[in-house]
Amino acid sequence: MFCDPLSSGAEGPIPVVLSAEEFQMGSDPEVDPMTRDSEKPQHPVVFSEQFAIGRYPLSFSEYKLFGNSTGHPLPDDEGLGRDGMPAIHISWNDATQYCHWLSEQTGRKYRLPTGS
Repeated sequence: MFCDPLSSGAEGPIPVVLSAEEFQMGSDPEVDPMTRDSEKPQHPVVFSEQFAIGRYPLSFSEYKLFGNSTGHPLPDDEGLGRDGMPAIHISWNDATQYCHWLSEQTGRKYRLPTGS
């Protein structure tokens, strides 16, 4: 495994590299009778290039590095705890700001996964 070092000396997220390939997204009602409407229709999805994506959800500890570095407010954990827990209550704007900060810290481009 590899991860990009942050300029602060900490380590960035651990990625997994996905190959350029095609796969079937969605469920087949003939195979899974409990298929939901939101899982249909099954259709091909093509990754035209390989890419890396975080192996694990963003943790409170990782997000705290961003918050402490930038003064960005930290989200509420609703009493669930923070140590090793996935960060919750992060808006799309918070997430894109975190990605921008990661890009500045590592010199590599980080962004949210999208269809384009």
